[in-house]
Amino acid sequence: MRSGLELAGRYRLEAPLGQGGMGEDGGPQPTRPVRHDGDTPTFDLSDLFGTPSGGGPQPTRPAQHDGETRPLGPRAAGRQTPAIQDGGGTATGAIVLALLCLPGLLVLVDKAAGFLDEPGAPMGVLWANLVVGVVAMVMLVTGAWLLSQRAPAGRRIIAATGAVVVLQGASASAQALLTGANLTEDSPIATVVYVIAPLTALAGAGAVVMAVLPATRDWCRRRT
Repeated sequence: MRSGLELAGRYRLEAPLGQGGMGEDGGPQPTRPVRHDGDTPTFDLSDLFGTPSGGGPQPTRPAQHDGETRPLGPRAAGRQTPAIQDGGGTATGAIVLALLCLPGLLVLVDKAAGFLDEPGAPMGVLWANLVVGVVAMVMLVTGAWLLSQRAPAGRRIIAATGAVVVLQGASASAQALLTGANLTEDSPIATVVYVIAPLTALAGAGAVVMAVLPATRDWCRRRT
């Protein structure tokens, strides 16, 4: 056997030690660095895996055990649907105020329809209030339902119709004066003009404000 001969890719013969009847004996040296623990040679793999404190290679990712929940990573967390933090209250306020306009509008429509048969009644004003009141009630109910579904058209309908309700309620006293209606304390018209109409106009104004707020707009955009 010649010097420098490698055996099994792990040992190299440095120099022959002797020769006998069965062959030659040499002094092999390992070709890789080894660490001796007692009498058993072991290869040092610290250059490959590092030197963990607990001994042995450590996983590069945390293990998931039964019964434990692994926290989401940054990417996974970013894909989650953001929680609705605001806007729902203003949208609910717009819906409630829009529906609160309905009783007042119903009274106005009823009174307008009741005076159609009166002789000398201002038919133009009565019919205008009758048609506007009926259409406003239908539009407010439609807008409230659409807004409850987070449809942007709902807030627009409530805002536009609410403005009409404000004008109708605020002008009730002026219409009564121009048409010569009886506005004495005992007259049922006085209650409609001075109490019901202003309250209806106030509810319509509140519905308009709630519907046009940016929070309501953003809430409609967060449809799931």
